[in-house]
Amino acid sequence: QNIKIEENLPGDLPPSFRLNNNKLSYLLTARIDVPRWPDWTNKRNLVIYRTKEESGSADEPTSVAPVEIPESQLVEQSQGITFEEAANHLWTNRADDESLAQIVEAVTGMRLPMQAIIERRLLYAGDDNPNPYPDGHTVWARYPDPPVSMSLCIRHDQADDFEQMGREPWDGIGVILGWDSDHGRLRVQVE
Repeated sequence: QNIKIEENLPGDLPPSFRLNNNKLSYLLTARIDVPRWPDWTNKRNLVIYRTKEESGSADEPTSVAPVEIPESQLVEQSQGITFEEAANHLWTNRADDESLAQIVEAVTGMRLPMQAIIERRLLYAGDDNPNPYPDGHTVWARYPDPPVSMSLCIRHDQADDFEQMGREPWDGIGVILGWDSDHGRLRVQVE
């Protein structure tokens, strides 16, 4: 369902621009807060420009064009949800594909502190779920409780550390990339 929101911007708003060392940009952040459910957050750059017809009067509206940017580059914080809460929602809804997809969509792009028990390292991730790191590795892991399965995308230089970790929990920061439906795992890019 689409929700239309209209907002008038001041006519004297400076246009967007980008130079080598300077830029003026605008970012629109939308957040939907549903109690006891992961918040949905989306961010878009706005390009502010003036058309030839506009005289530059402060009473006239400024033209706006939204520019899409990948959410994984924009969502810098969890907006109040913890990885434990996300894992609990995923575990509770693991048998309901529609609810699971909604939860994964809500948390994709979030950068969160998390913990994992390492299961094994894979040398490749497959064409459907490529590793975001060049020459990176994929590590299968699980959250301690509830035991949500994860595919951790790690850099090549992190491979030995994960190989030697044993059964000690790994603590770190990860960005949620989405869901690996072939293996039933949450995909996470380890920082």
